[in-house]
Amino acid sequence: QSIGGGGGIAGAGNSTSKLLAQDSQAMHVSVGGRGGLAGDGGTVNVTTGLGATTVGDRAYGLLVQSIGGGGGLGGAGEASHYDGVELGGKGGVAGNGATVTLSLNAGSHITTSGAGAHALIAQSIGGGGGIAGDTSVGMIDGAQRWQDDSDQDGSSGNGGTVSVNVNGTLTTTGANAYGIIAQSIGGGGGLAGDAEGGFAGTTGVAGSCTGTGGDVTVTHAGGI
Repeated sequence: QSIGGGGGIAGAGNSTSKLLAQDSQAMHVSVGGRGGLAGDGGTVNVTTGLGATTVGDRAYGLLVQSIGGGGGLGGAGEASHYDGVELGGKGGVAGNGATVTLSLNAGSHITTSGAGAHALIAQSIGGGGGIAGDTSVGMIDGAQRWQDDSDQDGSSGNGGTVSVNVNGTLTTTGANAYGIIAQSIGGGGGLAGDAEGGFAGTTGVAGSCTGTGGDVTVTHAGGI
């Protein structure tokens, strides 16, 4: 991860947090900066001959992110203990995502077996965002789930170029677990799952978001 404007990994959630939520109040998850935060993500360049096996829901094989305006990975626990999820910057957040390059050398292999356990995720996001909520239980329409907040100035920033080059084998056996997800997003966003589950590629949480996505190129040789 290279993140400008604050963020990283927070509040992953597990069975304990689910029990606490049942006994008290569910969590509200927000991934992205607020209140005028600014900062660009830097270039991320990963080349590896990785051999990896993960077991468990949302146990990704490899995640690379360059995010401007704050964000990262937050609240990846089960959807049933959320009372709301927000993805993307609010209140004038600004920042660009930079170039992200992910290369797996010949002979590489990644195997995952959990729901939503994607093998590879590569994101370059401007305006804040990343991954929020439980993305393991199917697709949703972001425009229907995410409400516009006209009282907030929107986030701004461009996504950078994303290049994924895989010469190896990717195997996923869990529900809604993709081999490769590659995104370049301007104006904030990423992968979001709300209390009803799923994921969307748009924020829909702030007014007048601006920015453009960059070129995304995926080249794959081998099994997937």
